[in-house]
Amino acid sequence: MKTAYCVAMLWWCLATSALFGQALVSEVNELAAWSKKGPLLVEMADLKLNLLEEDRAGFNALRRNFAPDQLAGRIVRMSAELRGEDILQGTRPYYGAKIQVEAANSKGPLYYGLPIPLGSFDWRKVERTDYYPSDLQRAELCVGFQESAGTLWLRSLRMDVLGRPIGIAAAANMGYVDETAGDGEGGWADQGPENDARALTPLLKELIYEGLPFMPATGEKAVMAMRSPKFPAGLPAATVSVKAAGPARFLYVLHALCQGTPDGTAGVGMISVVGDEERSQQFVVRENVDVGDWQKLPPVPNGKVVLKAQCADGGENGLYATKFALNADLGTITELRFVAQSERAVWVIVAVTASEMDLL
Repeated sequence: MKTAYCVAMLWWCLATSALFGQALVSEVNELAAWSKKGPLLVEMADLKLNLLEEDRAGFNALRRNFAPDQLAGRIVRMSAELRGEDILQGTRPYYGAKIQVEAANSKGPLYYGLPIPLGSFDWRKVERTDYYPSDLQRAELCVGFQESAGTLWLRSLRMDVLGRPIGIAAAANMGYVDETAGDGEGGWADQGPENDARALTPLLKELIYEGLPFMPATGEKAVMAMRSPKFPAGLPAATVSVKAAGPARFLYVLHALCQGTPDGTAGVGMISVVGDEERSQQFVVRENVDVGDWQKLPPVPNGKVVLKAQCADGGENGLYATKFALNADLGTITELRFVAQSERAVWVIVAVTASEMDLL
């Protein structure tokens, strides 16, 4: 009876996880969704999982399956607070105590596990952030020991969906590297190698930028550089189709201006968000309000600099993130439209994310 009570408490702990701010693991009155494999002992002391050394063979764990569409196409942060005692090295370097999602897509198996130390350690918070591919076929959360043994205490296990990246590469017209200024092609705002964004590219492989989720493309056609008198070859407008989008309360944009002005709040562009309820919402993007010059990096009231790179001349270049609140009756996003409006500065859009979370 004690074991059943303790496993029930494990269920309650995991039921506090979040997906778009809601429960990722639904609260139920039975434990049918969890399966227990092996001689794993579960007791309450916060939450205590224990496995004897003689029972270490195999993967002894509690397991919980998720529907793939709960995670597919999303940036997800998994976190927990842990304490360990005498956790043994597994028979392979990557074996040991495990809190991980075992998943698969069309390319094969995927593993997303929290980093858990060996030996004994006091309470600490561990986390990781991953993008779950849009063609996710299965996902299972596993908590236990793989070819290992010891005692693991666990509390505050969470899986937070930070957002759903919206790919803009299909509409992109420029990259980050520009070898020849003024030829109407290449990268960034077509200002040549002394003023392109090559210094930013090594920093664009992350998923989190000052706490905000983005997944920038990095190919030859990765960003949308919009038309202005300073860049007549830019895009006058661009449409981005949104596939399999979920609900969202906010739209986050990673962007910057080239050849911006130090003052003034003129509109540099407009974003139209189209929902499946035959409604749309427009946002005017304003210079020095929502976004600033990428080489001067002035503070703006409706955004912040989330990425900086050191340039060869000793200066800094960077990108801004801006949050736009979406109307509750907009419905599921189906399309984004970007329209150039600048009379001087070149508006460059690097990445876009839809999210249920207020992160800025």
